[in-house]
Amino acid sequence: MFSMRIVCLVLSVVGTAWTADSGEGDFLAEGGGVRGPRVVERHQSACKDSDWPFCSDEDWNYKCPSGCRMKGLIDEVNQDFTNRINKLKNSLFEYQKNNKDSHSLTTNIMEILRGDFSSANNRDNTYNRVSEDLRSRIEVLKLTANNLLVARVTAEEAPHLKARAIKWQMRPEVKPIMKEHIAPKEAMLNLALSEVSTLLLWGRLPCPPRLS
Repeated sequence: MFSMRIVCLVLSVVGTAWTADSGEGDFLAEGGGVRGPRVVERHQSACKDSDWPFCSDEDWNYKCPSGCRMKGLIDEVNQDFTNRINKLKNSLFEYQKNNKDSHSLTTNIMEILRGDFSSANNRDNTYNRVSEDLRSRIEVLKLTANNLLVARVTAEEAPHLKARAIKWQMRPEVKPIMKEHIAPKEAMLNLALSEVSTLLLWGRLPCPPRLS
């Protein structure tokens, strides 16, 4: 046991002396003895660069996420959200534009239809007024035609009616009654002419044609 301790002590002294004689080693020559950014990382001032590369999944085990790494992730997410927001804004503006155009079109159509309805109502009122006027004129024409027809038939039948009245007065059984109760011949003829003409016109004569 004692001899083993002596051997270890000798080896330690020899190694220390060899290191002191050889000067800086390869590790120190590569910069391993100085604290600061490693070879695979950049300085903190490089975070201002816009083209900072992201760490790959293979580098994650031995390279901790630095401030530049976090800034890159934040910028990436921020850019993604900005793109989404801009897309939503554009969609909203497009919808508002289409909605405004649709509202304007609907308003114009309603104004046109309102004008058409007003014109149609005015035309209906004019048609009703003209129809009533025409109907009243037709009634007047019918009455005038009937009066003219009655006058014409009366004028045509007047001589025959007068002869019949005279013949009726000349009957033997009528003469005594006429002398006591009936007016003179001229008055009788005038009275009989008006009454008998009306009876013959509406009783025995054919009815005048109806005007449609």
